[in-house]
Amino acid sequence: MKQIKLVAIDMDGTLLDSNKQCSQKTVETLKRAKEQGVIILPATGRAINGLPQELKDLGVRYGIFCNGATCYDRAEEKVLVANHFTTEEVLQLIRICDKYHATHDIYADGKGYCEKRYMDHLEDYIIEQPVLELVRNTRNVIDGTLEEFIQNHSVSVEKINMFFSDLDERERAREELEKSGIANPVSSLSNNLEMGRVGCSKGLALGQLIPILGLKVEEVMACGDANNDLMMLKEAGFAVAMANGTEEVKAVADYITASNDEDGVAKAIEKFVLN
Repeated sequence: MKQIKLVAIDMDGTLLDSNKQCSQKTVETLKRAKEQGVIILPATGRAINGLPQELKDLGVRYGIFCNGATCYDRAEEKVLVANHFTTEEVLQLIRICDKYHATHDIYADGKGYCEKRYMDHLEDYIIEQPVLELVRNTRNVIDGTLEEFIQNHSVSVEKINMFFSDLDERERAREELEKSGIANPVSSLSNNLEMGRVGCSKGLALGQLIPILGLKVEEVMACGDANNDLMMLKEAGFAVAMANGTEEVKAVADYITASNDEDGVAKAIEKFVLN
């Protein structure tokens, strides 16, 4: 196995535990890897403003956000890769979303935006408490509709997110959104859909970023737990699945580490990355 120079790490369900926290052991392990010259690359469905404070404190420079819609250089405050919706595309998708009993919000220019009517009733959508707190802390509330907001503001939309109270309805929405030919709806949580532009994925973004950073695929390790991580794991030279990961994720992995509540990422880095 070639020396690992970059570790791409999903956040929720992978790096972060069930309470959305990064353990001290994991922070210390990431720090050791960074001191060794390894690039720590968060690869998340979150927008830029959802990056955990622990990673900001660590001085993490690069990140893949919104499931691959944006690769961002925090040091230069510069977008390196953008796979965003056009205005016409996102408006068409919002009109489909409006048909369903589900929250929907957008990530645009590194921030989340959600209508007040949904933010005031998030409890109706069976969202787990740590996720509920994350949503409340990372969304800008708009009084009107998303359609009006998009039409009246010059924003570049990276991702649309939905939460459902009825999983059968989620599947109906998934089918209609896929048929639009615009979006690639995936799930990272038990009752959500999140979608970027067709073809957009963490894997595509990682593949675009690797040569920009002067690296080779075989020098990259990726860690993930959910199906929105599949393409990233396939793109990396060495793929690590979490013990709490889906069966699809485990099937493409080179190694299965401990769960996100058992410092699985730290253990994988200790085993395969640190000298």
